[in-house]
Amino acid sequence: MLVYFNDQSLAVFELKRCGTALTGADEEQGLQCARVLHPRPPLGVVANGDTVRMIETHSGLEWRPEAGHCELGESGRIGRSMT
Repeated sequence: MLVYFNDQSLAVFELKRCGTALTGADEEQGLQCARVLHPRPPLGVVANGDTVRMIETHSGLEWRPEAGHCELGESGRIGRSMT
């Protein structure tokens, strides 16, 4: 799934069934999808309902939001930080 924000691609989502363990192959599949898009979305998101991994598509490294921008809550939902 491809998500847009303000008419720009933001993230490619690689979604797996709940309970399916996430693997490096799942991350690579998401990155492969992102690499064929132009312009490339900056994030790849791999999720299985329990675990969410966010990956920078330009480096393949895990993406962590900067402090004060957003946070990943216990539910796995991303929200604005109020701190």
